[in-house]
Amino acid sequence: MNLPTRRWNDIEAAAHDRAFVVAGAMEADLLDDLRKAVEKGILEGTDLEQFRRDFREIVERHGWRGWTGEGTKAGEAWRTRVIFETNMTASHAAGRWEQLTDPDVLEAMPYWRYVHDDGVLNPRPQHLAWDGLTLRHDHPFWQTNFPPNGWGCHCTVEAMTSPEAGDPTEPPAGWDEPDGKGRLPGVDRGFAYAPGASVSENLRRIVEEKAAKLPAQLARDFLAQAEKAGIKPAVALLSAKRAAKTEGDAKKWLVTEGKRTKTEHVVAYNAATGKEIGRYVGNDRKRVGLPLEISRLLDDRAASVVLMHNHPSSHSLSAGDLTLLARPGANKAVVHGHDRSWFAATKGANMARLEMALETAGIELDRQIYLLSQRGLGITGIEAHLRNLALNRAGIIRYEYALDSRRARLYTKERAALDAAVEEITLAIKRARS
Repeated sequence: MNLPTRRWNDIEAAAHDRAFVVAGAMEADLLDDLRKAVEKGILEGTDLEQFRRDFREIVERHGWRGWTGEGTKAGEAWRTRVIFETNMTASHAAGRWEQLTDPDVLEAMPYWRYVHDDGVLNPRPQHLAWDGLTLRHDHPFWQTNFPPNGWGCHCTVEAMTSPEAGDPTEPPAGWDEPDGKGRLPGVDRGFAYAPGASVSENLRRIVEEKAAKLPAQLARDFLAQAEKAGIKPAVALLSAKRAAKTEGDAKKWLVTEGKRTKTEHVVAYNAATGKEIGRYVGNDRKRVGLPLEISRLLDDRAASVVLMHNHPSSHSLSAGDLTLLARPGANKAVVHGHDRSWFAATKGANMARLEMALETAGIELDRQIYLLSQRGLGITGIEAHLRNLALNRAGIIRYEYALDSRRARLYTKERAALDAAVEEITLAIKRARS
């Protein structure tokens, strides 16, 4: 929207995602014409000189007087450059944010690298210090330091699969400590926000909230239409409160019933809505059958099923669990042990190679178990965990976990040997993949 303002700082930060402002431009028609002149540069690729010609014509037609820079050629050149380049840079940065936060891009390249423009004549020291800084996309740094970070800043951000050798992986000390005026180091006033982030996040939030209120099938159809329109809400964020409650209730039931019956049970819920699909009681210690309705959903690419179950043995996800995760409609697999441990996995970038990876990892795991036993190390209870750590490193799955205190102590005590074993399994998977 066009928003009349008297000064450049009448609105700041993320408010610029929704409002076009030119300081001192108070008339709606004047502001609308200036916005259209800037949009011409964004959409048609016209340059600064064309904007200056348009600016002169617009100012004359509307009789705008008293604007900063009026009266001198140098003043006009400075003012038009500030208006044009600031809006162009912010627009490009907002577009870049949208590209980088696409769920498909984030899955393949979850790290972002800060890139300083070496063509700048008078570089800011802090911006130079950030050059090459590589952090995960969800690091707080990007919420305030996503470029541009000041007037005339031409820094940018590129997506990375992981940090490269020599890349800094932590921001400089004090990066988030404002000075007496509330300004962060290296960030000009009004620039401590990520252009476009608030728009995309709010739009996704609207979609998420709407989907959370719909029945499962309608929610899937609605999300499919939203994706066609370019809105790709992260499934893990949809109806987060409901999903958290569903998981909490499911965990309590699984562990309580599991301890009582000493068998496996399953809870399934829809990741898009957070609503529980059903609970299924098993009668075996090592496996539980899935009903036909769940099996059908797991074959539906539009579904987003989270499968939660318990392991009386308190072991990590089995090969069978991961095979279920590989099915088109599966979103996540979660296992809760009876000793407060838990293990969770989602699909990795190389999930399509799961069958080969499981076979290769199984062979190498057996070899590593033998080698560790020769050194007097027993790893009973964490064999599946070691394999899953290797599958995570190889990009087959994304793996999270919390070990019980006994196994956590074992892993800590023998970390070097166990990490070396995991690395050997990882290398075997990668060799088989190449």
